[in-house]
Amino acid sequence: MKSLRHERAVLHALDRAIRNNAVEVWFQPIYSIREGKINGAEALSRLNDPQLGYISPGEFIDVAEKNGLIDKLGDQIIRKTCSFIKENDMAALGLEFININLSPIQLTSGDINRHFTSIVNDYGIPHDFLKVEITEAASVNGTFLNEKMNELRDKGFHMALDDFGTGYSNIIRVLEYPFDVIKLDLTLVWSYFREEKDVLPGLVSIFKTENYTVVAEGVENEAMARGLERLGVDALQGFYFSAALPPRDFVGYCRSRLSTLGKTAAIAEKRTIG
Repeated sequence: MKSLRHERAVLHALDRAIRNNAVEVWFQPIYSIREGKINGAEALSRLNDPQLGYISPGEFIDVAEKNGLIDKLGDQIIRKTCSFIKENDMAALGLEFININLSPIQLTSGDINRHFTSIVNDYGIPHDFLKVEITEAASVNGTFLNEKMNELRDKGFHMALDDFGTGYSNIIRVLEYPFDVIKLDLTLVWSYFREEKDVLPGLVSIFKTENYTVVAEGVENEAMARGLERLGVDALQGFYFSAALPPRDFVGYCRSRLSTLGKTAAIAEKRTIG
């Protein structure tokens, strides 16, 4: 009974936030190993209710999907992400892409592709600047999902599989979809570095052989970062670099990283010349 009451409270909080345009979008940096810098980010929704306080995304997104609010929630996230991109000089921040999450339910309900594209076009965002992250869902028709993904890809959007390694994910199923990027879930990454499971090297090798860009989530320290680099992973995301940040803090973070990178390069060049 308590759980049901809490779920209803979360539903009311989410509904209030959507009506008041109060759902926040924060950004978590993504580090490119090849470029040696932060070159992208994932847009993540945040909900801080006056009554309930902070509500985790996993909780309110699940409630949104169950109660028919996922489209309205997604609409707000897409618009705020596009607004952030429009209002800031991405090149000056060293950013080459932003990831936006769409749930399979959202992607296969209504005409989300046309709506998504319309919003992006309204803000004048180049399609290839956005990567659409999708998590597999057993309840969604795979053929229909594949069709919707291909429609978006044909319009120039990049497609990323989020949270590979959770639930029922398997390589054969993944290969059937038009993904450009595979994001390895933090539980899979952690289990490898805790020496609980040794499947990570083989998975990375398979995905690289199939020409996917491989991103590891949940990177918490330098040892993990270096170990993943040795495995051939392309990009890293996690608290080692930064937690998700509010827009203003994220802009400051990017500028600070670029400044540090520039100073390091200048010192190296001076030493070379000297």
